[in-house]
Amino acid sequence: MLKSGLWFQPAERAAAHVICAFGAMVLALIAGGFQARTRGQSTELKTIRVLNYENARPDAAVFLAFDDSHAYLATPDGLFRTDRSLRPEAALDPLGLADRQINNLYVHRNVLYVLLQSEETTGGRATSHSFLRSEDRGQTFIPMDQGLEECYSNICHFLTPTQAAFREERIFLNAGGGLNLLVSEDRGASWRALSGSLNAQACYSPAFELIGRQVVMGGECPLDRAYLRRGTLRADLLGWEPGGDLRETDRPDLENRNVMVIEGRPNSPVVFAGAEGVVLKSDDFGQSFRPVLEYPISGGEKYPYPHRMLLPAHSVEEVLIGGFDKAVGRPYLARTRDDGTSWEDLSRLAGWVEQGDICFIVADPYGQVLIGINDDARRTVTIAELPSSSVRPRPGRPRFPVRTPIRVPRSAN
Repeated sequence: MLKSGLWFQPAERAAAHVICAFGAMVLALIAGGFQARTRGQSTELKTIRVLNYENARPDAAVFLAFDDSHAYLATPDGLFRTDRSLRPEAALDPLGLADRQINNLYVHRNVLYVLLQSEETTGGRATSHSFLRSEDRGQTFIPMDQGLEECYSNICHFLTPTQAAFREERIFLNAGGGLNLLVSEDRGASWRALSGSLNAQACYSPAFELIGRQVVMGGECPLDRAYLRRGTLRADLLGWEPGGDLRETDRPDLENRNVMVIEGRPNSPVVFAGAEGVVLKSDDFGQSFRPVLEYPISGGEKYPYPHRMLLPAHSVEEVLIGGFDKAVGRPYLARTRDDGTSWEDLSRLAGWVEQGDICFIVADPYGQVLIGINDDARRTVTIAELPSSSVRPRPGRPRFPVRTPIRVPRSAN
């Protein structure tokens, strides 16, 4: 045997064979370990539960929220409660609102809040409430839209909200759309306008985020003119500090790219905003923004509408955005792991859906990231986990993905 120009004797050759075999085994173990780690880093969704729904309401969405013992699901067929592990065998208890469009769902201090599309009442006071709370896990609901009723001629309705925020005893709503940002200090008994008015506006509902006393708000108003503004609230959060009212941020012209979602990273000056075909980032609490992901307004193969966003608590550089790709009508999902420097398009994970969107991206009580994938054609919602090695395993999760559709029971309002 020749090695480094030297001849080995027979005994030495035998020893060399053993050494080489041992070395090959070590190398194989190292390579195998590397391959396992590489496979472990591959991105695959783990299906938790699949729900069928019957109502094909065109603007209906799906939302998921958790309290200390239950999960709440808003679907086109109404509001439901289940075990917060979302086990496929756990019952779905109907909580009503089957004939209403649910616009959002929150749990704050273990109280459930439901945002609804208000409907007009002719010939009398408004009866179709748009903001409700439940203090008994969805058994009963208390209206919180006193002061949000608007009447013209003989038609009345409550201002419709799509987003809420909760800070201590203050509740913030974008009810009425346009430039409206409203606040209540008495659990919805009365409201005041921080921006806009206590009347409905002829523009899209704004997105907003509160970072301490900083407010970042965006949308498109007037129509076809996107905006992204920032202001500073007083210490009591009931008005603007002197000179702190909402003003345009330093950013590129957004043209008609409606701002759809804004999220700030806790205890950080970083803020992300998702608009039609673009994601912007701020490093100074929203004073200035720059694009970190952008698609051309026309002529491109993709044009995503990112209306869902999550900055996971377990990572200081990860951001997930989701929505739908207007160019093809399919779900759109993307992620950055370096705070917006580079992005990975994960839309393939929902590749079986030909018409639909990512309806929610949330962290469950165990820190796992859950994705909701709405399939319009099949009328199904797939709740799936985007695995992460940095959070605790979800308890009660089946060993293999559960793909058996679970029929959502119909309920009466």
